[in-house]
Amino acid sequence: MSMWKFPYTCLLILLISFASFVMCIVYRRRLRKVARAIRIARELYDTMLQTVQSCKLVVDDALERPDDTARMRLALEKLSTWLGQATQEGQQALNSISSSLHAAPKARNMIARGKR
Repeated sequence: MSMWKFPYTCLLILLISFASFVMCIVYRRRLRKVARAIRIARELYDTMLQTVQSCKLVVDDALERPDDTARMRLALEKLSTWLGQATQEGQQALNSISSSLHAAPKARNMIARGKR
């Protein structure tokens, strides 16, 4: 009877080891996705902070001469352009974060449904 226990014990150990190996691979892939999302979020934060700081400089410059309406209008146009660009960049970064975190489940769902 003990002769049969040894092969089953070895098989069980082998299966547990394989399952652990697969779980480590899945965990590492998830960590890479989260690290990428964090990097994109940091870049987004830096971009937004730079935009806010630049806008403040333009406003401060325009406020030095409040009677100069042409200068004030130019400052407002710059602000509008920069804020529009920042909004687009922010949306692109958020879409990138979202797609990187949800790419694997979407691919699995498509494969399960038979779509390519």
